[in-house]
Amino acid sequence: MNKLNFIKKLLKIFYRKILVFIFSFIYKKPIFTKKKNNNYSVKKIRLNNIDYYSYKIIGGRIYTDNDKNTAYITKDNKLLKCSYQFKPFKNSLSSYNGNIKDNLTLTEGTPRILKKKSINILSLLSGGASRVNFSHWFLDVLPRIFLFKKIFKKEKIDKIFVPSIKYKYQLESLELLGFNLKDIISAEKIKHLKANKIFATSHPSNFRPMSVPAWNINFIRNSYIRLKKKSGPNFRKIYIERDNLDLSNNENLEKFKKHRAIVNGGEVKEFLISKGFEVIKPEKYNFRDQISIYNNAKIIFGLFGAAMYLIALCKKNTNIIEVRPKKASNEFKRISNFCKLKHHQINIKPIIDPGIYTQQGLLNCSIKDIELILRKIKE
Repeated sequence: MNKLNFIKKLLKIFYRKILVFIFSFIYKKPIFTKKKNNNYSVKKIRLNNIDYYSYKIIGGRIYTDNDKNTAYITKDNKLLKCSYQFKPFKNSLSSYNGNIKDNLTLTEGTPRILKKKSINILSLLSGGASRVNFSHWFLDVLPRIFLFKKIFKKEKIDKIFVPSIKYKYQLESLELLGFNLKDIISAEKIKHLKANKIFATSHPSNFRPMSVPAWNINFIRNSYIRLKKKSGPNFRKIYIERDNLDLSNNENLEKFKKHRAIVNGGEVKEFLISKGFEVIKPEKYNFRDQISIYNNAKIIFGLFGAAMYLIALCKKNTNIIEVRPKKASNEFKRISNFCKLKHHQINIKPIIDPGIYTQQGLLNCSIKDIELILRKIKE
């Protein structure tokens, strides 16, 4: 099996090299230069003591691998600084935006057929996990709409260019902001695009979701809380349940050490139900119902992870109980602080060391720790 995977990997690399070679005769590789010209303009805005930029590119193009690299290229073939190129941190699963001189298009060009559109496009491309991860969609993708509208108030766009609309929440969240399917171009289908005008913005979280700024969360709150259903789901206490792993034997514990789960999840679930909690799987509900569920709740219990992002839609003073691996980041507590929620954490050392996967871990959650927090909430 390993040999088969190795052969597949080699074939993939070989195919990529053939593509790069063929397209090098069709499209020139872009060039990076700091010299400005009339083919683009840049505007700046300062929010929460941080500078953000928005670019208007006339007759330019976008090339993306919809993962680590996206290039914004002027019509005279210059690579712009709003491009990004993710690089992994050493001994970590996290990544950072590298030097623009490392953008893949400078060495490999743009090996995809160019689609030409006589329209104005706002790019919401954000790379990394933004095309598949719920919280990154709301932290990295959608807030670009706010930046564009704040900076280019008089400009009109015809379509938005997004990482994906494969998941239900992606299309539903865009529709609630006034975008229909016909207004959306997905990078899952088109990787190389030319338009009359292309608008691109700085990264809304500065490539660090754990340092998400207040304006970012406020944009999501102001956009969606007012749209909750009056007759939507209404549960006072909710337990956000994740898909269960088979942790019935020690072999599986080792197998799943790079995952994130509460190993005594059944016990925790039974205890919370006895205390009046409703067990919720957010993905089973449409996005408007999710808004109602989180905004109506008084107490929310959940494991560190993407579904916790929706606490951004909670009312002031909602109690959040977050179970988290001891070395995980603190973005959800930060969101709670912005929204004036009461955030309680149960920090647990994983029963098996997940190595560089510090956001992950198999956690044994003490019922006594949960009881103690619930007692404090009542007091």
